[in-house]
Amino acid sequence: MSSMKLHFLDARGALTDLHDWLHQCLTETYQKAAGLMPLQPLDVVVQTGKRIIPEKGHLGYAPLLSQCHLALISSAN
Repeated sequence: MSSMKLHFLDARGALTDLHDWLHQCLTETYQKAAGLMPLQPLDVVVQTGKRIIPEKGHLGYAPLLSQCHLALISSAN
């Protein structure tokens, strides 16, 4: 069975209030995808950033097969 691990880069606490919500949403999405296709284990790195899509408030990319980075806009940025 595949698994997903979340890693929050949140030393300043900008995402602290969103940890539970993000964990729930990303876990549900991963489980839905796993029900449709075979998935490899995945590390998801979540952080705030300035290089995001302004209209969306986030940006994601996958530099490796087993890794996905998600940058979110923060009011602290």
